[in-house]
Amino acid sequence: MLAPVYQKMPINQSASVLLWRWPQMKTFIEQAAPGSMFELSINRRTGFVPLAVK
Repeated sequence: MLAPVYQKMPINQSASVLLWRWPQMKTFIEQAAPGSMFELSINRRTGFVPLAVK
C-alpha cells in the first residue's frame, strides 16, 4: 500500500518515486511472507512499514 502522502503529490512525482524505488520494492516483495501487508513510505530511509490486520 502507498502512504497517504502519495495522494497529495503530483502524479509525475509519485511515479518518479515509485520508479526510483522499484528495485528495492521488487527485492522486498520477493522476501516478504505471502499475505503480509506493508505501507511504502515516501521517506527512502523508512522503507516499508508493516500493517496490522484488524
